[in-house]
Amino acid sequence: MSVNSRYAISEKKVQRLGKLYSSIDFDVSENITAEQFKTKNDYQVVGNFLIGRQKFPITFKEIERIEETLHEAKNALHRSYQLGLLQ
Repeated sequence: MSVNSRYAISEKKVQRLGKLYSSIDFDVSENITAEQFKTKNDYQVVGNFLIGRQKFPITFKEIERIEETLHEAKNALHRSYQLGLLQ
């Protein structure tokens, strides 16, 4: 199951938003069970993270780390803009 429906994104949108935009997605593993999710086995591979032509098997903890990293990246960009550090 694809989260972002990457095949439904138009080429026009990709040109406007970036070449990797349509390739960023997450496919939920078909092998994960409700019991594994319920017990929060953080080290169990829960799916595949896709970006570009790369596919990465990923755990729940790794998803959290990527989320934290991207949140901090956005904050760093906003702070740099507010401080006038961007040219």
